[in-house]
Order: sequence, then structure tokens, then C-alpha cells
Amino acid sequence: GNGSIRYQRDALGNPTDITLPDGQHLTHLYYGSGHLLQTALDGLTVSEYERDSLHRQIMRTQGQLATYSGYDDDGLLSWQRSLASGSAPVLPGQRPARQGCVTSRDYYWNNHGEVGTIDDGLRGSVVYSYDRSGYLTGRSGQMYDHDRYYYDKAGNLLDNEGQGPVMSNRLPGCGRDRYGYNEWGELTTRRDQQLEWNAQGQLMRVISGNTETHYGYDALGRRIRKATYGRHTGHTARSRTDFVWEGFRLLQENVQQQGWRTYLYDAEQPYTPVASVTGKGESRQVWYYHTDVTGTPQEVTAADGTLVWAGYIRGFGENAADISNSGAYFHQPLRLPGQYFDDETGLHYNLFRYYAPECGRFVSQDPIGLRGGLNLYQYAPNPLSWVDPWGLAPSPSAELGKAMGGTPTGYAAHHLLPTHIAANSSLIQEAVNRGIYNPNGATNGAFLPRTAAESLSTGKPLHSGNHLASYYDAAENVLDAATNKIGNLARATDEQILSKIHAAERLMKHALNMDKLRLQSTDPRSPGTRSNC
Repeated sequence: GNGSIRYQRDALGNPTDITLPDGQHLTHLYYGSGHLLQTALDGLTVSEYERDSLHRQIMRTQGQLATYSGYDDDGLLSWQRSLASGSAPVLPGQRPARQGCVTSRDYYWNNHGEVGTIDDGLRGSVVYSYDRSGYLTGRSGQMYDHDRYYYDKAGNLLDNEGQGPVMSNRLPGCGRDRYGYNEWGELTTRRDQQLEWNAQGQLMRVISGNTETHYGYDALGRRIRKATYGRHTGHTARSRTDFVWEGFRLLQENVQQQGWRTYLYDAEQPYTPVASVTGKGESRQVWYYHTDVTGTPQEVTAADGTLVWAGYIRGFGENAADISNSGAYFHQPLRLPGQYFDDETGLHYNLFRYYAPECGRFVSQDPIGLRGGLNLYQYAPNPLSWVDPWGLAPSPSAELGKAMGGTPTGYAAHHLLPTHIAANSSLIQEAVNRGIYNPNGATNGAFLPRTAAESLSTGKPLHSGNHLASYYDAAENVLDAATNKIGNLARATDEQILSKIHAAERLMKHALNMDKLRLQSTDPRSPGTRSNC
């Protein structure tokens, strides 16, 4: 979609007033610490927030509901409750009883920092199991069939444990569905569908029975429209949806005969939806999203607290069923973080690729090649811990953590030289091509606390959310300097190359230890705090 977005910011750089392409004004109020206090659209308060002493969100208003959150001693999300705003007040840290809750979830974590069990007030208890590499291997619950997940050595999700090898990671099918591919590794047949691609690797048309759906993209590769036509009924679209983006995040959609919908997101988790707004003026309606620990929507409520949508999301993002207390259809296409469900195909649009939820993988190869991982179709080994909102590469911190001997609970495995910076470094790529260096190797890592409490207790830098651009710039400058010192990489010995890379790693770690660099604007430590990462 076309249009411009204008920002006004406060002294800390936080956006205080955002003018949307249709002229609406999205406003934010902040605490003195810079953390979000309130969000409003054209004067209508959408949500207000309360935080604890560590600035963690413990309450959010959602129309006539208030959603409360609690955390365990390691700073991990422990429970969520949505109550009518007129209910008895909830004290900080107090876990309300489930009785009377519209939504409720309790999270139980295993010793490896993975979600072991989710007790859900609507869906019952769901238990998850993993292998030693952190791959999701099972999911069972009171309202679900027992799902088992099998993989080959390349991480391809298989139908059964005895399935033969998958050539070039091109899965021949999933369940009863058979797949076909073109020479570029793009899926061309699925179910009764024929998929057509352009030279940029973008899905352009899907033919299914007597209908065909066309897709259009802008210069940045973002999908800006989709339209479905009858194959033999002329050029009038049966349905059409236009999309407007804020960077690489969906901001608005205009569904034919339904009108515009504006999406609002969490300030700390940028791909976690908080609310959507439809209509304008007196006809405006606000819909509130209730998400799980990954940011995946599980329920939607109206402003009066009525449950209008709830999904039964399987292990790799497939929605098995919809339910609603209102009895009316509610348009809810958001799935795993960054994904949009296309009902005409059953695929999830994932920005730079499309995702097939029935088999937990993308339907085309990774446009960034091996920089996104060795398996060009893989989404993630475990969707409860990994996310890939751009369809390029899941978080690689799990691989780094394993190389370092296992990530401690409450900590994150931090890449001293970030993977996307390393991927664009000729020095690193020369070492990778020679087989002498792995950016996910132990020398490139440091365990850093994920919570402000642990950061203050240990003095170590906070690792939570997107990093500051200054850190990425510093890593790029360090690698550029190391490359320039070597000169001709082709003539350099393995020892020379590795010594420069390891020196760059040490420089980045030293900068963190001396507090010359920080990862987060929300780092709670006093300036000049030294540490031993």
C-alpha cells in the first residue's frame, strides 16, 4: 500500500505521536524511565500499562478486561490472567485464581529453559517434550491428540520415524499431501494447488480448482496486495486485501467489504500484537489480543470482554480450529510472530517467504542462503523458543548456547560478533569457506542475563530484545579493521585469519566488560559498571 508515516519523538527517542497514512494519530505516553505507560488512537485509549520495579509489564488494560502477568525467580513468564476490570484488585506478584478469568495460562519451565507444560484455562494442560538438541519431539494435552515429531539429521520434519532420506531437503510430501518443486527449489504443487513464482523468488499466483489468487509486492519485497479471481469469470476480483507496512511489520490491512484494520504491537516484543482497530469515529471498534509466551495470538476479546476468537494452535503454528462465544466470524489471520494466514491457500505469509504450517517449514529456499542455516527450508527446531518474523533466519542463540556447554537458566547466549554482521564480513566468510571458523562457536559467545534483576545482581550487560545500533556498528568496524590489517585474504594463512577473528571477539567482549558498549537502552546498571562476561 502507498502512504507515509510521520513520527514525533521525545528526548529519549521514543515515538510519542505517529501519523498513519490514513491520517489517524497513534500516541504513546511513557514513564520517566522511558517505558510505555499508555497507547491511544485519535484520543481513544487502547491500553494502559503497569510495571514492577524492574520495569516488567505486570498489568495491561484491554477494554473491560485487565490482563495480569507474573514471573518466576529466573525472570521467566510464569502466569497470565485476564479479569474483568471491576474484579478485586490484584497485588503485585499475586496469582489470581482461575475462576472468573476470561483467559488464563500457567507456564512451567524445564531445567534447560524450555517450556515443559502450559496449563491453559480454555484448552487444559499441554505437555511438551524435546530431544537433547532442543528439537520439539512431542506435544500432548487434554484437548489435543498426542503429536509426535520426527526429524532427519538435517532437521527436516518427517511423517514417521522410519521415513527415508530427504534429497536436497526437498520434502516429497506431508501426510496425504504430495509436493512438487521447480529447479530453484520452490514448491509448485501442493494439495490441489499450483504455485507460480517470479524471478525474485516471490509467489505470484496460486491456482486452486476454479479460482486463482494473485499477489503483488513493493520494491522492498513486502506483500502489498492479494486478490482472488474466478478462473473463467472475467477480471473482477472475488476478494481483495491491501496491506500497509511500518518497516517490516504489518500496520494496516484493507479487506474488501470489511474495511481497514490497524494493528498495534507490544513495545518490548515488536511482533506481538496488542490490539487491532476497525472503523472510525463512532463506528470504531477495538479488539484485544491475548498471546502466549512466544507472542502468538491465542484469543481475541472485544472491548466489552466478550471472547470473539480462540484458536487451537498445533506445535508448528497450524490452527486446528476456531471457537467464538459471540457466534460470529472474526477475521484473525495472525499466527506465529510475523506470520499472516492466507485462507485461500492455507499458507502463512512470512514477509520474505511463505510457510506451510502442516509440515512446519517454508515452501521456498532461504533468500539469504546458508547464512540462514544449513537447511534452506527449516523454520526452527522449536517454535516455542525460536521465532523468525522475517522468514530469513531464526534466532541462532540456541546453537551458540550448545557450543558453550548449555545456556544457564535466565541467561541468553550472546554473539559477540553478531551473525548478520559476520555474514557480511569477507574475513569471516573466508574463514567459514575454509572450514576453520563457525560464528556459532564457543569463542564468539558470552552468557548474559535476560532480566534486569540478574543484570543488577551480577553487573553483567542486559540481553533482552533488539540490540542498539551502536553495538552492531562497533562489531562491523572491528571486523573491517581486522580485514584491512590482513590485506589479501587469499594469501593469508589459516592462523593469521583466525588470530584476527579471535582478536575481534576479544575486543567486543572487552568493550562489554568495560561498559564501553551496551546492548539495550533498558540496561538497568549505573554508567561505568564493569563486569566479567
